[in-house]
Amino acid sequence: MPRERRDPPPDLWQRPDMTIALAERDFGTTFQIYRRWTGITQQDLTEMIGGIAQPRISAIERGREQVMSLDLIQRIATGLSIPGHLLGLAPEVMDETSSAIHDDDVQRREFHRLAASVLTGAALDWPDATWTVAASPPGAVDALVRIGDSDVARYRKHLEWLYELDNTYGGGAAYRLTVTAVQQMRRALDASYSPTTGDALTQVLGEATEHAGWLAYDAGRQDDARYWWLEALAAAQTVNDDDVSTVAFASMSLAASTVGTPRDVINLARAAQRCAATRNTPRLRSLLLAREAVGHAAQGEHKTTWSAFTQADNLVGTDTDADPYWLEFWGEADLACHRMKAAEILGDLDAAIQAAREAVAAVNPRFARNHAAYLAGHGRVLAVAGHLDEAMEITGQAILRTAGVDSARIRSEIGRAVDILAKRDAGPTVRGFVEWARAYPLAGATA
Repeated sequence: MPRERRDPPPDLWQRPDMTIALAERDFGTTFQIYRRWTGITQQDLTEMIGGIAQPRISAIERGREQVMSLDLIQRIATGLSIPGHLLGLAPEVMDETSSAIHDDDVQRREFHRLAASVLTGAALDWPDATWTVAASPPGAVDALVRIGDSDVARYRKHLEWLYELDNTYGGGAAYRLTVTAVQQMRRALDASYSPTTGDALTQVLGEATEHAGWLAYDAGRQDDARYWWLEALAAAQTVNDDDVSTVAFASMSLAASTVGTPRDVINLARAAQRCAATRNTPRLRSLLLAREAVGHAAQGEHKTTWSAFTQADNLVGTDTDADPYWLEFWGEADLACHRMKAAEILGDLDAAIQAAREAVAAVNPRFARNHAAYLAGHGRVLAVAGHLDEAMEITGQAILRTAGVDSARIRSEIGRAVDILAKRDAGPTVRGFVEWARAYPLAGATA
């Protein structure tokens, strides 16, 4: 009797046994698990993957052959619809013909219009971006369709789900889904609705575009991130939404610490403080002081840096009902991560290592992506300080924590730690660790 073929369960790739198999690129186990849940045969697998015969599938399942070819790994991922980041494959890069951030009426002048309207008074040194325009599917909403409060509530609920997806799996995993949500909200603005509903829809759109900017930043798409944040600020100005303006400027300040200048970091953090004037809660003030402190550190201002951190430390544990919705992540762990960055910039590696330990110890288990990020930062500063054994231990933990987390920032941090270790010592222990790290999927260490 033939086996019944079934669609794979929605959570197949997140099941623990499958996650481990994919992280280790153990395709024999991957095939067995997939066939067990779908009821397909080895011959079915050959047809789905293409270019691989059934006897070879059998040999792979029995452990007699390993899949080493990147081309075959990519074909397996495509054939079985395996998320590429679970196999350590580079996130797909949007080309100009499928760019999700540019509608066909967005020209280079639109970027400058947004920049001029939302960055007035901030002297930023970021280089001008070269913006390309690509057509995207129109997907227009019928003008006769009427959008109501329940529709806006659904958009907001979906956005909350995207926040959770980011917290668990990182920016690369959630970016495209968030872009799709933004496109749907844009089309909804062409529908019919009351003024109140229109304002609420624009507000959610601002929150979604800000989140798209954050996800783009986490996924290594720096130019896309800047565009999304500018669009979020434009939407926020339309409906006088200080919360969206605040978080957008705060996110841009964080991004500027790696792709901008120290003055950008400070100016953007202060812009966020101005936007937050009507709801500048103690916890929010803590975040913005920490962002600004990193900019002062980059300018070599020791006293100002640590003064700002002292204030941020005193405020971080003060929660109130007035805290903005997006501030949930901010606490002792992320504050310690900022302190680590500032201490390293100022050359105080002992303080940086201590702050990194505090970040790892204080992280909320809900934020799996942040846990991996703090471990990666801890491992890197240990490597910089020459604590090789501990650096290998912590970096190894970070690599293992990246299973299922798609974040270009974390991969880059791990890669830097591994590269530092490779240059520090040619002994067999370090050399063996470096070889393992560079071969491990998702680690992102450079060759």
